[in-house]
Amino acid sequence: VQWLPGALELLGWVRRNTSCKIVLMTNIITVDLSIFMVILGLREYFDFIWASCEQGASKCPENPMCWEDIKERVLSNGIQPQDIMMVGDNFKDDLKVPKNLRWLWRLMSRDGSTIPVLHNQLIQMFEKELVTTRS
Repeated sequence: VQWLPGALELLGWVRRNTSCKIVLMTNIITVDLSIFMVILGLREYFDFIWASCEQGASKCPENPMCWEDIKERVLSNGIQPQDIMMVGDNFKDDLKVPKNLRWLWRLMSRDGSTIPVLHNQLIQMFEKELVTTRS
């Protein structure tokens, strides 16, 4: 188990430069998620982790329970649906539902080659916020 190239830098940038909440949704099937949390240092980068092995359900369009759970948790923190961005590597499982919920969404390649493009898009999206908070 390892991070995609550039993923840590991207997450670190979002954490340092924005007020975004970062949520991990994963279809991991391991019985002991804590092993992955330690190996990858997940708690350092994510405000909330939704894992199928703990929820007893997978994240897919056919299972709206997981999306409702995430939506409720995010909305309860005062975040509006249009301010949610989902980044995923599988359109059907990761992006179909967020697109229908009118969340921002970005498709990422599984090899990490699109992470620099995503990083640049995020910088542009948050440019106004960055200028305001640093003034």
